[in-house]
Amino acid sequence: MFTFIDLLLSTSDHEPQAYNTCMGILQTCEDSSPHLVDEAAQLCLRCNTIYYTGFMKALKKVQSEKLRLVQEQDLKKSEHI
Repeated sequence: MFTFIDLLLSTSDHEPQAYNTCMGILQTCEDSSPHLVDEAAQLCLRCNTIYYTGFMKALKKVQSEKLRLVQEQDLKKSEHI
């Protein structure tokens, strides 16, 4: 996450906007698992989407993927009963 935030701040042409973007991202991350936030940041870095909307989409994707995996595990457990 540090690398993502650092890159976002260093590549922006408008410093105040970059800080506001970072604050928005960090506030959103308060309600999410640190592991999922790091995964979303890594996905953004790999895809070179270093902006607010890109991060939000990546976080949503990572969260839904995690939910899907949990649901699959629950289904497998219930099949074994």
